Formats: sequence, structure tokens, C-alpha cells
Amino acid sequence: MREIKFRGKTLSGKWVYGDLVHFTNTEGVDASVIITGHQATAESDDFDYALCYARNEFKIVIPESVGQFTGLHDRNGKEIYEGDIVKWILTMPEVGVNGGYEEYDTEEIGEIQWDAGALYLGEYCAAGFAYDSKHHAEIIGNIHDNPELLKTE
Repeated sequence: MREIKFRGKTLSGKWVYGDLVHFTNTEGVDASVIITGHQATAESDDFDYALCYARNEFKIVIPESVGQFTGLHDRNGKEIYEGDIVKWILTMPEVGVNGGYEEYDTEEIGEIQWDAGALYLGEYCAAGFAYDSKHHAEIIGNIHDNPELLKTE
């Protein structure tokens, strides 16, 4: 089963990881919070304690910065989140001069996104990405800290 967790960037610019809570405050302002501390389940006896304890572990984050863990890791073992910019080396088949197949490597750089239940690397549906990520993918930044990595000339 895939681990469900999120990351978000605090107002001071620090990345935090944990459970995500969205709410609207009494003035009608939407907010996002990452809970970084104690985790409890509805079945546990310490659920009320966890809620009290968690108050000290709430981190207000910029809502646009929130990304969910994909359950995948890159070639260096780093967790891949929505919004990460990934370099992915693909080995592609090509018909050779003599009619046989030859292989060549191509490099794609794109942002990791979920759309309609599918994982995308930039504009490409990354169906094979889950299989290849631990061998051929490398996180080179994220859309919030390094948007220039996606700029093309």
C-alpha cells in the first residue's frame, strides 16, 4: 500500500512533511496546514491526545505549494512528490538503417503531476515511470523553488 503523505512550503520558506488539513477560518479565508507530529488513528485510544498534541505540530503552508507523495523514489532514493522537476533518461527503440532495431537514449525533463488518475512527467503520461523511476529518474528541483528548470529557449 502506498504511503499517503504531503509536503508544503511554510511562509518562512521551509519545506515540511506530514498529513494535510485544509480548512476555512472564521473570516472565510482558506488555509492549508501540514501536521508534522504525532499520528493516531480513529481506532486508537489516544486520538483525543493526538489532536491536542498535534496543535503544537501544525505548520501553516502556502496552499499552492502542497504536493502529495507519489509512492515512488528516484535513482538516489529521494521521495518523488507532485511538483518535483525530474530528469528521466528513456531508452527508445528506433528502426535502424538495415531494418533492425537500434536503441538510443533520450532525456526528458518535466514536472511530476497527477491528472485524471494518471501520473504525468510534463506533458507525457508516464505509464512506465513507476517501473523505471528508481533506475532512470533523478529529481533536479521543484516547480516552486526552481521554475527556471522548465524554461525552454
